[in-house]
This record gives sequence, C-alpha cells and structure tokens, in this order.
Amino acid sequence: MDPTVQSSIPFGAVSLTVTDQHNQSHAVQVRLLKIREFPEYFSKAEDEEALAAFVTGSDAAFIDALTVESVLSICEKAHDINFHNACRWANRRANFNEALLPVARKGQKLQQTLGSFAPAAPSSSEKE
Repeated sequence: MDPTVQSSIPFGAVSLTVTDQHNQSHAVQVRLLKIREFPEYFSKAEDEEALAAFVTGSDAAFIDALTVESVLSICEKAHDINFHNACRWANRRANFNEALLPVARKGQKLQQTLGSFAPAAPSSSEKE
C-alpha cells in the first residue's frame, strides 16, 4: 500500500467483516502497526492465527472460530497496510547494523592486540 494511503487510514485501522464457522459475521479492526510492533509482526508472519490475533487485538479463541478465508483476509489486509513500512524499518535496521560491523571488528582487533597488556580495573578494595 502506498504510504500516502497509509497515513489516511482513519483511527489507525481498517474495518473488515469476517465470518466464523457458524456463518456469523463479525467486524474487526486490522491495525496500522507502530514501529515498535514491527519485530513482533515479523515474528508472527508465518503463524497466520497469531498474526490475525495480533493485528486485530482479538483473542486466540475468536480467531480459531473464524473461517480459514477470514483469517487469511485479515492477514492479507495486515500485509497491505503494514508490510511496506515494516520492510523500510527492517532495511534501515539492517543498513545501520551493517555500518557498525567495521567499528565492531576494529574494537575486537584492538581488544585482541591489547590482550593481557590492558590494565585491569582496580578492585573495590583497591579504590578505598
């Protein structure tokens, strides 16, 4: 979904009508996730029931009572409104971590070079 469309989602969610296994209709809200929720979104990506519960705020029993088609519709809607920004976030994090690798390698090399030559920190009894 286009980011300009995402920003126009009223109240941060999209309404969706789903059906349970008794052919009863229910309205759910598929949430536009916050940045801090992206790691959990990715961790649940391969567990459709868990993802559906997470993005709707529903309990597992409610999701289990829905038809397969309804669960998949929730997951597809969650993907439509969240995947673009979640991928941008993941790429930014990956690029940041990649940029830090040379710094970490230099620190490890320095630590290996200094090895036992580095002065030990004074113990608490030496400080007094």
